[in-house]
Amino acid sequence: MAGWLKCLAAVAAACLLSLPRPSPGQVVPPTTGRIAILAWRGPPAAHTSPERYRQLAEAGFTHALTPFPSADAAAAALDVAAANDVRLVIGCPELAAEPERTAARVRGHAALAGYDLGDEPSPAEFPALASLARRLSAADPDALCYVNLLPTYASPGQLGGGYERYVGRFLDEVPVTMLSFDHYPITTDGIRGDYFENLDIASQAAASRGLPLWAFVLSVAHRPYVLPTAEHVRFQAFCNLAYGAKCIQYFSYWTPFPGQWDFHEGPIETDGTVTPTYAVVQSVNRRIAELGPIFAEAAPLRIGHLGDPLPRGTSPYAPRDGGPTIRLVAGRVLVSHMRGPDLDYCVVVNRDLEQSARLVFGAGAGRDHTDLTTPGVPKPASTGSGCDIPPADLRIWGWHRDSAD
Repeated sequence: MAGWLKCLAAVAAACLLSLPRPSPGQVVPPTTGRIAILAWRGPPAAHTSPERYRQLAEAGFTHALTPFPSADAAAAALDVAAANDVRLVIGCPELAAEPERTAARVRGHAALAGYDLGDEPSPAEFPALASLARRLSAADPDALCYVNLLPTYASPGQLGGGYERYVGRFLDEVPVTMLSFDHYPITTDGIRGDYFENLDIASQAAASRGLPLWAFVLSVAHRPYVLPTAEHVRFQAFCNLAYGAKCIQYFSYWTPFPGQWDFHEGPIETDGTVTPTYAVVQSVNRRIAELGPIFAEAAPLRIGHLGDPLPRGTSPYAPRDGGPTIRLVAGRVLVSHMRGPDLDYCVVVNRDLEQSARLVFGAGAGRDHTDLTTPGVPKPASTGSGCDIPPADLRIWGWHRDSAD
C-alpha cells in the first residue's frame, strides 16, 4: 500500500509541474473572496420555507435582512436559511425588550450575521442605539449590530445639521462594525445631483475608521422612483463597488405593501409572485459574484470623474500613484484607482444610463496592464488602445505595482 501511495504522489507532482504557470509579470487576479449581497426585506415569516430561501439564494443573495414578528419566527428562519447558505440580519421585538436573552437564544447559529437595530435614525436616537449595540455586542461579540443611515437628501432637521457631521457623530457614538447608508439616485427627474457626493462622504468616513462600507441599490418602484432597469441596477451596484463597498444591499427584495409610496414590482411581489425585476437583479448579482474576488480585496486609493458636467462634490480624474492615463473620447465616466495586496486596479464605470462611453487607455511605458473585466479571460492592454463601455457598465484593468515606472 505504501508503494502505491508513493507512486500516486509522484504522478500528482508530475501533473502539477506540467500545468501552465504564469509568466513573469503576468497579471493573475485573485480567485477567492466575495462581496456580500443582501436582500432588504427577505422572505417574511409567513413565507419561511426551503423553497423561498432557495429562490433567494438562486437570485444571488448571500444575506437577507427581515423584520420578524417574534424571536420564535426569527429562529425558525435561521434554520431554513442555514440549509440554503444564506445568512440573516434579524429584527424582532424581543431585541429591544430583552437583548441579552434574545442574543443567547441564537448566538453562534450558522446563519446568523447580526441584529437589525434601526433604520435611518436621527441624532436624537443615537444614545439609545449605542446602548442597545453595546448590550448586544457584549452578549454576542461575533454578530454585527446593523444600523442604516440617512442619505444626503434628508432634511437638516433629520440630520441634525450637515451630512458629514451626521455620519461622523453616529460613528463616534454608536459602536458598529460596518457603515451602512441608503441613497436612491434615479428618480423620475433623472440622477440625483448629490449621489456621488454621498458616496464620497460615506466611503471616506468608513475608510478613516477601518470599517467596511455597505451601500444600496433600489430594486422596487415607488414614488418618485421609476421601475429599475438593468442599467439602473448596474449603475448603482458598480458605482458602489468602485467607491469601496463590501456589501451591496437591495431595497427591496420582497415588495412592501403599496401604502402611500405605491411600492410595486420588486423582485418578489407582495403576494409572493416573481416579477421581471427578479431576473434583472439575478443577472447583476452574477456579475458581482464573478468580480467579487477583485472588489473584496481592493480599496479605493483615488477616485475621480471624467466628462462634463462633473457630479457635485467630485474632482476630475488625474493619474497619480501609478494610475493609468485615460483619455475620454465620448461620454461620462467614474474612474477608481483601487489597491489590493498584490495588484492595483483601474475601475471605469460608465455613469450614463443610455449612451456608451468611449475612451483611450494609456498604459504607460514599462507597465503591464491587463483587462480583467471578463473573469478567466485576461486581455493585455496596450498604450493607445481604445474601448467602448456600454451604458452603466464597467471595465477593470489590473497591474503589478512594481512594474510601474
